[in-house]
Amino acid sequence: MGRLDAVIDTGDDYRGVILVAEWETNAQSIFGEHRELEKLWSAANRQPCADAFLFTYCPVESLYEMTHRIVEFWQGRESSREIPPSLFLIVVVTRPEKRTTKFLFVRTVEIQKSVVYLWHDLGFVEDQEYLECIERL
Repeated sequence: MGRLDAVIDTGDDYRGVILVAEWETNAQSIFGEHRELEKLWSAANRQPCADAFLFTYCPVESLYEMTHRIVEFWQGRESSREIPPSLFLIVVVTRPEKRTTKFLFVRTVEIQKSVVYLWHDLGFVEDQEYLECIERL
């Protein structure tokens, strides 16, 4: 199946892989041949019922573009499966601050073949700061 960060299967209800996962600290490095998105799609699509999970970090100013590129990639793939694999995207949204990186919120998105669900944002900052962040998206 290639080298993935995690492969989850169950022997009880369904025998086989149900989730493949990758973790990448730099969201921009997930794109391209043999990179995380391609590996996740290939691995999930080869299994009859598997979905994919990607955990990454992204600066707030790049969040919209990065999410858009991921959605275009995932929804643009062809699958021989009756129900193509979904991608569960977890993004820790950050902002550089002095000599460190501040975690602003965690965004959870589910990407299916023809629809994208924003599950929720979990904030690490005050409500006003969070609203200012998403206002710019």
